Amino acid sequence: MEEEKGELPKLKSGGKGDNKKSVVFNACKREQFHPNSGYKKLFRRLRATYKVSTNKDDLSPDRLDEANIIVFGGPRERFTENEMDELKGFVNKGGSVVFFVGEGGDGAAGTNVNAVIEEYGMEVKQDAVVRTVYYKYLYPKEVFIANGILQPSIAATKNAGSSSTKSKKSLSGGSGGGAGKAGAANSRADTGSNGGLNFVYPHGASLSCSRPAMAILSSGPISYPLNRPVAGVYESSGSGAFPGTSAAAAAAAAAAA
Repeated sequence: MEEEKGELPKLKSGGKGDNKKSVVFNACKREQFHPNSGYKKLFRRLRATYKVSTNKDDLSPDRLDEANIIVFGGPRERFTENEMDELKGFVNKGGSVVFFVGEGGDGAAGTNVNAVIEEYGMEVKQDAVVRTVYYKYLYPKEVFIANGILQPSIAATKNAGSSSTKSKKSLSGGSGGGAGKAGAANSRADTGSNGGLNFVYPHGASLSCSRPAMAILSSGPISYPLNRPVAGVYESSGSGAFPGTSAAAAAAAAAAA
């Protein structure tokens, strides 16, 4: 895939009066995905709530101190020992790190993400998740997963947001109590089959997750390899650095192609 050209937004430090959490997309490891390639829509959506920027410089303590969460969208260069130590220190202090890795894992990308996350109980396998039965998406590596939510809180959060949006729309239409009943019915309907939350996992690898990590998404019973983790999370004892988490997180998953 050819990357789109153009200048990436520079990393900016927040002012003293800026209370927004800072999300930084890293681009110093020749990441396949960043706000100018693949993450444009995500960048625009996050910008409304968070301070979002891109880092093209080395992973120095000063750069990491400016972030609450740093995202690596498919790194294609190796991390040095010093950089790995800096990232681990960042997590231990309450920072959050997200890694997205595609099919084939480290070997295919020419990186060493596993060297960073292995002490947290996670490893990206050098394989590819495929769908054994075609459904909605004809290409077998564009995997539609209907039973892959391993943590109910993920679906609960999604359902709460959906119910709130539906209620607001119904109230604005003047439906009154009938709208509330319809919203409740929809909410109940969504509680089955992993909360009604389906997702597509394109061109991704499977993971191994063991303590202290926790698997949060799986390949489900229809894909191959069967019921294998495709996303995991680790929480440190540091202070929370991002809404929705009580501590820092280092995660590994597959990057969308």
